[in-house]
Amino acid sequence: MTACQIYGIRHHGPGSARSLLGALDRQRPDVLLLEMPADAEAQAALATLAREGFAPPVALLLYRADAPQRCVYLPFANFSPEWQALRWAAANGVPVRLMDLPMALQLADAPEEEGAAPVDGDGATAAGDPAAVAPDAVAGEADASAAPPASVPAVPSAVAPAPADAPAGADPVPPEPDRLDALARLAGYDDAERWWDHLVETHPAGFDIFDAVAGAMASLREHEPPPVGREALREAFMRQSIRAARREKFTNLAVVCGAWHAPALANPGPAAPDAALLKGLPKAKIAACWIPWTHARLARRSGYGAGVEAPGWYAHLWGSHGQPARRVTTGWLARCAATLRERDIGISSGHVIEAVRLAEGLAGLRGRELPDLADLRDAITTVLGEGESARLALLERDLFVGDLIGEVPDDASTVPLLLDLQQRQKRLRLPITTEPKPLELDLRKPGDLDRSRLLHRLGALDIRWARLGRDDGRGSFRERWTLTWKPELAVDVVEAAIWGATVESAAAARLADRARAAAASQPPDLAALVETLHLALLADLRELLPRLVAAVADAGAATHDVDLLLAALPGLARLVRYGDVRNTDSALSRPAAVGLALRAAAGLVPACQSLSDEAALARWQRLAPASEAVPLLGDAGLDALWFGALRKLAEGEQVHGRLRGGCARIAYDRHDWSADDTALHMGRALSRAAAPADAAAWVEGFLGGSGLLLVHDDRLFDVLDGWVRGLSAEHFTAVLPLLRRAFSAIEPGERRQLGQRAARGGTAIAAGAPEAGLDPARAAVAAPVLALLLGAPLPAALAGIAAPAGTGAGAMSAGVAASPGATPAGVAASTGAMPASTAPSASPADASLSPDAPVTLP
Repeated sequence: MTACQIYGIRHHGPGSARSLLGALDRQRPDVLLLEMPADAEAQAALATLAREGFAPPVALLLYRADAPQRCVYLPFANFSPEWQALRWAAANGVPVRLMDLPMALQLADAPEEEGAAPVDGDGATAAGDPAAVAPDAVAGEADASAAPPASVPAVPSAVAPAPADAPAGADPVPPEPDRLDALARLAGYDDAERWWDHLVETHPAGFDIFDAVAGAMASLREHEPPPVGREALREAFMRQSIRAARREKFTNLAVVCGAWHAPALANPGPAAPDAALLKGLPKAKIAACWIPWTHARLARRSGYGAGVEAPGWYAHLWGSHGQPARRVTTGWLARCAATLRERDIGISSGHVIEAVRLAEGLAGLRGRELPDLADLRDAITTVLGEGESARLALLERDLFVGDLIGEVPDDASTVPLLLDLQQRQKRLRLPITTEPKPLELDLRKPGDLDRSRLLHRLGALDIRWARLGRDDGRGSFRERWTLTWKPELAVDVVEAAIWGATVESAAAARLADRARAAAASQPPDLAALVETLHLALLADLRELLPRLVAAVADAGAATHDVDLLLAALPGLARLVRYGDVRNTDSALSRPAAVGLALRAAAGLVPACQSLSDEAALARWQRLAPASEAVPLLGDAGLDALWFGALRKLAEGEQVHGRLRGGCARIAYDRHDWSADDTALHMGRALSRAAAPADAAAWVEGFLGGSGLLLVHDDRLFDVLDGWVRGLSAEHFTAVLPLLRRAFSAIEPGERRQLGQRAARGGTAIAAGAPEAGLDPARAAVAAPVLALLLGAPLPAALAGIAAPAGTGAGAMSAGVAASPGATPAGVAASTGAMPASTAPSASPADASLSPDAPVTLP
């Protein structure tokens, strides 16, 4: 007679795992049947789990070979009963059979795509299938005792149709009301999760717990309608799997399943109804690979239907098995204290002792031997948090959930691209972390350059493991990245595998395809081609560069849109700049960049005539970056042509004020115009003949978010100040919004200086008059001493500050001569008025002015 023991467990429960291992040791079955998709056995090589290199949490990724985005994760933690059962079977030489509905059926095309029954209004097809894949949570598709070890399958399914474009990792379907709530309320609990945790996961239990669980589930199912749709198909396939194991002559079966399914499997009944239900279902080709998983993704708050509230706490319980309750509590609270100390929060040993006492006292009052999560949280908030919840929130993220990432062996992946990425990641020592980790690269170092190439290649494949920060202005040889690994990135890698078997070949093929699409559009998408060329250079895909440069040149020659040319220039200029840093031949991209710049310069002046306010703003937003990029190309002839065109715009009568002002500022900053030239053009732009709105636009374009020019140049300030003072009340009100916008872009410190400058009034000064704050008489006395201290003659401008006409040597010399101990030679030496060859020799009285003698200030 065949014995068949059903073990109803909760997925990812340490108590269930301990009880299951004890029951298996007692039963010693000759075959182990697990509630996992039956086709995962062939795809995943489950026997390899006993090898070194697997470190949970890990997940089995099952996906359609022809549509990798249609996939499902089967995650395992170290405390998952299925994981421990698989390892027990491997250690004891017991064969394993997987008995859940194959993913080849679950991920097949939806019935409506095959012309099958449509979706009913009640969320089910006419055949009884649910309208969406709902995660198996607790007790059936919603309770903690019965969820399969699978993440939320946000994918279409033949037995669970969903939108055809549902992405992996999409928002999960809202869970059903927990079927264990009724039992929890009868036991005096308001939360089924907490009730199950107390009875099974944190309570010492033997193998007989499974009989009690099966009885409880049977009682609940008596009040439920018969299963339909996906649940009915799954249970039918499980029963068929048990019958198949018996046909293989196994006599001592151990069946591990979600607790909700245990009553349905205990008495399989006749096989014909199950066979009829499973007949004719469509199938899809399935592939699989092992990937690292995280505790954060096992948490219920992540949206995982079979998730647990605190994976970090469950991992602690599993690792503390067999220890006294006080040691378990003390160990956990000590870890909490250490985590807070790492954040520079003062926690003493006394805090830990009092927190342990409080947690144990609360557990005793509530009739438990071991404190649960509620007891621990209360103790942490009261003692370690001193009544505040902020510290508990920090511990929830770092400890109760945790950021542990699992590991899988390199050869556990059957996707060549994923294997290549794992090997490169280890060789380049790039960290795998769920928390954002900054990474600064110096591209002059070979190792950092290789890391940069890999990250850019992944970006070309839309694998967003790392994000590049903005340029901090410290040079083109530095890059700042932020690395954040998410398990869902494995799906992106699988999707990208269609482009190639290695990261380099896949990135090259992907960019080549993108370039073909951009070149084939009408008109050619020049901006997309430049961006693709930029990515190819950053990713060091040298074989692709000549084709991309040719495509950019062809697209540039075919376009007459100045905006497209202006938008493309900054990217091409960066290519030229990055070429030397990355040891790439920048000559490849220079001709295309210069050609685009020449075409843009030729059409710039006509394209900027008679523009509206909105069009002028849009044109300037493209023109300004392009003007910054042109000098990077290092072509003197191009510079002359380009900035000559900008000067024409600055002087044009039909050019919008914003453009004229911005071009005038560029001419001033490049020293193409002197301060006098700039003041002259500003005076014309702000003259009474100019419309106030156009003049205000000129000011906005000229300032360009920087007011230092007005702070340090009195003439420009006076021109602007005079224009504002001369506005009538009506005109001032009209231009005030433009002026406010122009000055609001200036830094607060600069605005404050401008305000102080304006409060002092006019700044007109007579020619030759001394600058404010300088006393000529006192300066004349100190000047020769300063000349001696500096070891050089005074500048001519300083020497002539107080030199009235007809004074010969000047007041500077007179001031020195009038000082005690001064001699004609000393005056000549200090002022430079007498040539050295005619200066009389110094007398002993001049010793005080000798460079080697002490100097006494007058």
